[in-house]
Amino acid sequence: MRWSLRSSPVLGLVLLTACAPARPAVAPPPPPAGEVWAEQQVLRAAVAGLPTALTPQVSASAFYAFWPFYDNLTQFGPNFEPRPAIAQQWELSADGLQWTFTLRSDLRWNDGTPLTAEDVAFTLMQVVEAGWPQRSFFPTVTAARARNETTLEVATRVVDVSVPNGGPYLWIVPKRYFEAVGGASGFRDRPMGSGPYELAEFRANDLIRFVRKATPHPYRSPIASEILLRAVPEPAQLVNGLRTGEIDLVPFTNLSAEHADTLRRAGLTVLPFLVSNVSYSLPQGPAEVRASPTRDRRVRLAMNYAVNKEAIAKTIYRGFAEPVGQFAIPGSVLWDPELPPFPYDPARAKQLLAEAGYPNGVKLPYGIDYSPLSLQDTVLAVQGDLRTVGIEVELHNNENAVIQDKIFGRNNQLLGDIYAGGTGDQNGFAATVRTTNGCGRPAGAPANTVWYCNPEWDRLFDQIYSERDPARSAQLGHQVTRLFREDVAAIFLVLAPLYVIHAPRLRGVEVPATIGNWSLDPVYKVK
Repeated sequence: MRWSLRSSPVLGLVLLTACAPARPAVAPPPPPAGEVWAEQQVLRAAVAGLPTALTPQVSASAFYAFWPFYDNLTQFGPNFEPRPAIAQQWELSADGLQWTFTLRSDLRWNDGTPLTAEDVAFTLMQVVEAGWPQRSFFPTVTAARARNETTLEVATRVVDVSVPNGGPYLWIVPKRYFEAVGGASGFRDRPMGSGPYELAEFRANDLIRFVRKATPHPYRSPIASEILLRAVPEPAQLVNGLRTGEIDLVPFTNLSAEHADTLRRAGLTVLPFLVSNVSYSLPQGPAEVRASPTRDRRVRLAMNYAVNKEAIAKTIYRGFAEPVGQFAIPGSVLWDPELPPFPYDPARAKQLLAEAGYPNGVKLPYGIDYSPLSLQDTVLAVQGDLRTVGIEVELHNNENAVIQDKIFGRNNQLLGDIYAGGTGDQNGFAATVRTTNGCGRPAGAPANTVWYCNPEWDRLFDQIYSERDPARSAQLGHQVTRLFREDVAAIFLVLAPLYVIHAPRLRGVEVPATIGNWSLDPVYKVK
């Protein structure tokens, strides 16, 4: 059975096969009237951290470091729809248990040898069997093999239409070279890619310098002659470097909204990327074990009416965030554009508390758990708004390792009444949400760690992964999201941004569907 490439701006869903040819190299647009090309096309980008090695087995998220050097199986369009990259087209078998990818034949490794389906199959099985960080994007894959040099076959244990959506995270490595240099350890020291840039300098956790190859890439047309990536962990250094012109670009930084607003007023371009849904979870397992007041839906609903989401978006996030009434993000198959935020209504919140048996308010005994990664101003705002309607709750700042122990029920630790976290989406199918919520999850953890359990929610969510029809997938996604909202499994707050910040004379900087598929290829400078 063969399927044509289709996409939906609402779904952000991948579709079952892409039959369009790979896009040809695109020339850069001309500079605007009155501007001319800069003589030096050297891009100087700063990031909070760099990987310890330029190899995919060390990170699933070092996209800015991997993109110049490697090629990936597929790419994302604006709404998580997979598009051609190494793979030119793909199709799903009639029984739904095998994907067949047709690959380009014109890609070569840095040593001149051809990139083939054998390399792609090898890379995918390294991810699956050796547990590389990209493993979460291929949870159902059982085997991958090369039928010939340009045909890849991927088997799954169940029908899984999300497999092509894992392709943007599959950075391909050369099988024979990888084995010749001693496997993973040797490849860490001497990596080799097929991308349009060569590695000129590497200092772990500090600096990476790429130089564009003299030989054109078959389907990518990068403009910068050189890319310099520096690790700059201190926000003050990032801000100062941008203002003085020492830094051209900061991709996807979690600088404060105050810093972002300051840089915008200083004349830099600030592009907010609404990548995170800040919805404070009300973990069901611990609530049941401890008989917390949050077991009562009316109490959970009162919390949503009590918190002023609009004020948080406007003041704490300086207008860069948007109030939200669900746990998904735009572009995901789960995003329902018809769901509004819960209105700010303290009177309704107090009424609901009285109906639940708390006319004089209630103290939540186990507090709000949060980590240094959480925005403390938001945590304080939530605490204050809850107090206004009579809900008293203490704050517990935990190290990230402690939070992880509580999420997975290790060392007999439980989360508090509220967990101040957030959700995102890296592949359009909300894989992280599915693995940390639902009956029996997190996988392998004690039952008391279950954040949210509704068997119907589980059934619908699992069905999304086997549904071939995009319209039906959208319906299922909306049902999943509405169930979560109806059960009031969280305090829904805002869609919060990371920021792409760059100098005003940079062109071609775009915000993609997901940070994992971001490219510097079209970026250039004008004088």
